[in-house]
Amino acid sequence: MIYRLDKNVQVYHDFDLDPFELIEALDGKLTPEEFDICSWDLKSLAGIWPNISAEFIADDGAENNSARPDLTLWNEVYLVLSPHAYECLCGYLKPFGEFLDVSVNDEKFKIFNCLDSIRADKSRSSSNIVNGVWQGLKSLHFIEEETASKLIFKTRFDRCSTLFCTREFVSLVDVNCLSGLVFSEDLIG
Repeated sequence: MIYRLDKNVQVYHDFDLDPFELIEALDGKLTPEEFDICSWDLKSLAGIWPNISAEFIADDGAENNSARPDLTLWNEVYLVLSPHAYECLCGYLKPFGEFLDVSVNDEKFKIFNCLDSIRADKSRSSSNIVNGVWQGLKSLHFIEEETASKLIFKTRFDRCSTLFCTREFVSLVDVNCLSGLVFSEDLIG
């Protein structure tokens, strides 16, 4: 089974790292346009990642205004790990991407930049194209053989705009009692 990762901002604080502050901290190493396509290009950021801080902010509609997640998403395609979540998952995730440091109230959190992508099953997946412009997905399916050895991945079929995971990743999150993510069977949201 494949799941789409989503953050649970109804219960947990949202991770706030301003992309413009990040671009400024990168000091000309990436333009805003280049940063926007980093995910699509599966670009490593480890060599240029700056020393940067972020915070968690409560969503106005959140049920619990003090809950900070173990795992959440930033910019929809970067997985954010608390120090505890990193300790539990780093060995499992390392083959699929890289970890980038970010400080949150003097704690070292990690942003996981997934650099792994698999093909969509094009015979069962389709895009919504309007006047020649990609507008999103109508349907998405993966080739099971390609997902067998994966934990977490993206697909170029949706322009690497979403993180997906396998049941094995969900099990690791459950076994380690890590909070903050929603695992949706609806792959196109």
